[in-house]
Amino acid sequence: MIVMNVVIRADASVQIGTGHVMRCLTLAEQLKERGTDVAFICREHEGHLCEFIRDKGFHVFALPGKDVKINEPRNTHEKWLGVPQERDAAETIEVLKTIRPDLLIVDHYGIDHIWEQTIRPYVHNIMVIDDLADRPHQCDYLLDQNFYEQMNRRYDALVPRHCSLFLGPKYALLRKEFRQTDTRVRNQLNHVLVFFGGSDLSNETARALQAIQHIKSRTLTADVVLGKNNPYKDELKARYAEDERIHFHIHVDYMARLMNRADVCIGAGGSTTWERCYLGLPTIMMTVAKNQEEIARDLSENGIVHYLGKKEDVTPEMIAQSLEQLIQHPDQLRQYSQKSVKLMEKKEMHMENLFQTILQKGDHSH
Repeated sequence: MIVMNVVIRADASVQIGTGHVMRCLTLAEQLKERGTDVAFICREHEGHLCEFIRDKGFHVFALPGKDVKINEPRNTHEKWLGVPQERDAAETIEVLKTIRPDLLIVDHYGIDHIWEQTIRPYVHNIMVIDDLADRPHQCDYLLDQNFYEQMNRRYDALVPRHCSLFLGPKYALLRKEFRQTDTRVRNQLNHVLVFFGGSDLSNETARALQAIQHIKSRTLTADVVLGKNNPYKDELKARYAEDERIHFHIHVDYMARLMNRADVCIGAGGSTTWERCYLGLPTIMMTVAKNQEEIARDLSENGIVHYLGKKEDVTPEMIAQSLEQLIQHPDQLRQYSQKSVKLMEKKEMHMENLFQTILQKGDHSH
């Protein structure tokens, strides 16, 4: 049997967060289950996850952590690369020359068609994972797992004609722990999950905890998940040490269990949105990045999440009011839960189609 070689180019850092690497690890695990060899190329930024990826059983080719001033960035996030795209491409090519992968997967907002075109001679096929639709790509497959009213038109002028598109939450990259956890429709609010991603640099967690303390109900309890890159974790644990209703968890590998136990989540947009929807967990959502806003508005207009607005506009009082509303109106909680589940229907079938397509041997580039 011919084994396919896949290489993934993705980074984590304090600035970027952990989401890109985490969803690529999810994809890597599923590719490995299908008999594929998978390796990563990551730059060693502050807050990188190279060791974490190695601990999961994947080889990592580490690029040196740099922070070179990029004088004229070609796209909004090029500075996230730490070096100009041309340099990143040259350093990546040195790795690719030794592997010649069948498939290169790129999940990086700092990379666009120029980088991909430079890399093209060293790979058979290129797959891009994107959320922004804000720059052109030179790729054979593109995955955007987000929900937009106009999602089928967003990439029309941004990818080559031959590119296969996989769009919407039915293609969301969910870890095995989620796929193996039963969906549950919520009927009553007793237990809250608070999670704002791996870094939470603006400390939205503190705001959510203030809101929970506003709620008079002694039966309301909360699990609070803090990433290992969270700079406020010790301060938060100390501040709420006396509150028996609040339990802290640091950099967990049992998130599906915590989500399944919760009746509502207070959290941001981003990739955990689809994990919550898959498990039928309603969300009181605020956005912490510009690229989350349109998705949050569209989900809200479709009655799938309870969206409060951008982080700078949301107060602890607003969060507390939303909690009270869902405690007093369990029918609203149930509706959010049912609509979340419906959004993710037949997901396994769609994912199987994705894997069959991207694991075909041969050169699709034109």
